[in-house]
Amino acid sequence: MFRPGSLQRDYSLFSEYDEAFDLPQIPQVTDDSTDEDREASKAIAAERASKIRIARETGDWKPILRPGGKPVEFVCRQLPGTVLDWWHDYKAGEMARRTMLLRLSLKAIKNLDFPDDIVVFESEDGHRKLSTAALDYLYSFGTEDHPQLGRSVVGEIAIQVAERTFRGLVPLSRGG
Repeated sequence: MFRPGSLQRDYSLFSEYDEAFDLPQIPQVTDDSTDEDREASKAIAAERASKIRIARETGDWKPILRPGGKPVEFVCRQLPGTVLDWWHDYKAGEMARRTMLLRLSLKAIKNLDFPDDIVVFESEDGHRKLSTAALDYLYSFGTEDHPQLGRSVVGEIAIQVAERTFRGLVPLSRGG
C-alpha cells in the first residue's frame, strides 16, 4: 500500500563558508610545504569536514556557532512531484539545473538583508522561485581571499538541496 512521506517538512541549510561558524581554517599547501605541513593540513581538513558532516546530519549547528553568531539560514521545502516534473523538462547545464532546483525549493533566506530594490521571489511559469535578481545578489558576495564566495555558497546549498530532493532524508542510524 502507498502512503505519503512522513518527513515532507521544511528544512534549513547553512553554508560552511558562513563566518558565523567557528571552523578551523585549512592551511594552504604549496610545492614548498613540508610533509609535516601537508599532514597537518589534511588533519585540519578532516576535522573541519567531520564537524560540518555532524552538524548537517544532526541539524545541530550550535556546537560550531561563534558566540553571538547568526548564520544565513536557507529555509527550503521538499518539492512536490508536479514541480519536479517541470524541473526534469528544464533544459540547461548541470549547474543551472541545480541552481533552479535551489530557486524552486527556497522558501526564505533568514539573517540576510536584501537591498530594497530587489524582489526576492518571483512567479514564473506558474512556479514560485528565488528571483534572478536575488540569485545575482547572492553570487555577488566575495572577499579578498575568496572573490567567488557567493558562487561557492550557492553551489554548496544547491548540491545539498539536490541530495535532499532525490535521496530524501537519510536516517542517522544508516550513516548517510
